[in-house]
Amino acid sequence: MAEFFRRLLAGAEMKAVPLEVLRDIQKQVRGVGRNVNQIAKLAHISGNVPREALARLAAEQEKIEEQLERLM
Repeated sequence: MAEFFRRLLAGAEMKAVPLEVLRDIQKQVRGVGRNVNQIAKLAHISGNVPREALARLAAEQEKIEEQLERLM
């Protein structure tokens, strides 16, 4: 929040973000969180993590980062 107010006070242009975009990002973040939890459990139980699980997680993170870039 502090960064937002600093930019606002400095005269930065604020953009409205469509609610559906925010909901989509929120859904993706939750999905990544679930994946991280599953990978952590698997790593704890087995001592290793399949490459496919890490690749899926990286792909989801990339999607989120792309959407956040579009918002900026």
